[in-house]
Amino acid sequence: DNAFISLSSQEEITSILSSTLREFTTVVWHWSGHYNEAANIGAAELDGEYKAIGLKQSPYHFVIKKNGTIETGISAENESAHTLEEFRKLSIGVVFIGGYNGSPGGPPGTVKLSVKSLTRAQWDSFYRFMNAFYFERPGGNAFGQNDLIENASSTNGPGFNVGKKIAGYPLFKRNVGSPINDQKFLTHEEILE
Repeated sequence: DNAFISLSSQEEITSILSSTLREFTTVVWHWSGHYNEAANIGAAELDGEYKAIGLKQSPYHFVIKKNGTIETGISAENESAHTLEEFRKLSIGVVFIGGYNGSPGGPPGTVKLSVKSLTRAQWDSFYRFMNAFYFERPGGNAFGQNDLIENASSTNGPGFNVGKKIAGYPLFKRNVGSPINDQKFLTHEEILE
């Protein structure tokens, strides 16, 4: 737990996911609320930020740095507080370092939460991670934190529609179920039905 290991290949991600004994069927995507200059922020630094505000640890299972490096956070064996309680049991949380498209202290009103804060390298890592996830959990689901909030706005992370992103090239996947209506994520058996 909290080894903060950098993962350099899809095979390494798959290995971690396949060795996890806890059942999970869903990936929930987040952003961290950092500015564009957060190139030095990774899993260890994010964990330190959570501890600095009095929390036990960062709640994310995986962290995607600005340069696209994917790092491990809290063990996927552990349920975590990365999302609303009803969605924790069957999910893992992945966070992009980003959110604010601009610099801290930028001109008032110009630095906003935006998907434009994500880098090309982070998008490449999104697809690498999702390919590994679908290899390990072929019928799995992927949602953004914004999909789990009634009337979410563009300021809710990760700032894009995960369902639309996974439906297109190169993944061509489709989610099953409606988390807001179901008030839970589906089990493997429920997804198969």
